[in-house]
Amino acid sequence: MKTGPVIRIAPDEIHLSDPENYEKIYHTGSKFSKSPGFYSAFGYGTAAFSTPSNELHRVRRAALNPLFSRRRVLDLEDVVQSKVAKLDHRLSVAASGGAAVDLHHALRAISVDTITDYGFGSCYNLLDHDDFGTQFFATMRELGPAVWFFQQWPLLQTLALNIPPWLARALSKNLGSFMQLQEVQDSNLIGVFSNFCRNVVST
Repeated sequence: MKTGPVIRIAPDEIHLSDPENYEKIYHTGSKFSKSPGFYSAFGYGTAAFSTPSNELHRVRRAALNPLFSRRRVLDLEDVVQSKVAKLDHRLSVAASGGAAVDLHHALRAISVDTITDYGFGSCYNLLDHDDFGTQFFATMRELGPAVWFFQQWPLLQTLALNIPPWLARALSKNLGSFMQLQEVQDSNLIGVFSNFCRNVVST
């Protein structure tokens, strides 16, 4: 059977084999959006990241723009320098004792600590962990399969996210990791809001 470059593989999904049109579809400001089911799998319907509508996403993204203004980014330099200084100190201590340092997780810890300090107003302080928070990064890796699961069976997401966390972890390591991240993010909502207001007022 001979087919063309476009094949419908689901009611709202197509497979496109047309390299010439790739840039027209996947670019900043594209009017082509993914299915709402793709974004709902992340479990945050009110977040800017998981907003399927381009128009609504533009409104939500605009509310965050003050946090990424040139002035606010320049103000972030002190936060970045403080994290680098913390890692530098740990490297110096390790070097003096001839100990090895996991630079892979150390450099990632700088990024996470900077983002959470600035964005949440509550730093995760992974640089203070002896292993630079390897469990946190392991949890992030395990989120992928959980998201894929919810994309394929969206009706199960509501059931899964309403069971007790301890039961979720017992049933599935990936589901447990997904709920663990949600718990952490929910606990940071107050910090996010207060930090956002502080930045907007000072802009």
